[in-house]
Amino acid sequence: MYSLSDTATVGFDYLGNNPFKLLSFSGALSGKSVWLLWSAFNEQAVQTYAMQRSEDSVQFVDVGSVPSLSTAGPNSYNFQDSMPFVNSNGVIWYRLRIINASQSSFYGPTIRVNLKSPLKIYPNPSNGYLIVEYPFTTSSSIISILDLSGRVALVVHNNPNSSQAVLNLTGLSRGIYFVKWTDGKNAYIQGFFMN
Repeated sequence: MYSLSDTATVGFDYLGNNPFKLLSFSGALSGKSVWLLWSAFNEQAVQTYAMQRSEDSVQFVDVGSVPSLSTAGPNSYNFQDSMPFVNSNGVIWYRLRIINASQSSFYGPTIRVNLKSPLKIYPNPSNGYLIVEYPFTTSSSIISILDLSGRVALVVHNNPNSSQAVLNLTGLSRGIYFVKWTDGKNAYIQGFFMN
């Protein structure tokens, strides 16, 4: 199972004979929505990506779909789940159902999104800077800023024995971004809006 405090990097053949690769699949909380981000390569045989959500990581329901670009790619996709439910643990699970033109399908990896992130980011929306408060750690940590396609826009290396960073975001275009923080053991993602 892949934790969606992290980006899952995966690769497998589509039905054993097409070189389709799911390169990554991740999700992040932004306000009261969850954004799912993924990228794929050689998806000519893929027709649709159906997003599925689960409260218990066992029983999944469809929550939306995105048509495939059906090209060699690589291509990046996103989907906003504006109605995530919260179980008693504050965790929900997502997976992709990958559907081809003949309507046969298979499932990508299952990821977990923690709706009770210890990250605090402000001001949100940002006007050029962002303060990120994260769990105190005695090791170094990394903050990455990701755009909606999952591309890394900025990377900041934090010193050990710290719990806060101020990020200069001048140069970023207006839109939705994600802060990904990791210390190598734990990782969290949270969304913000850039004015």
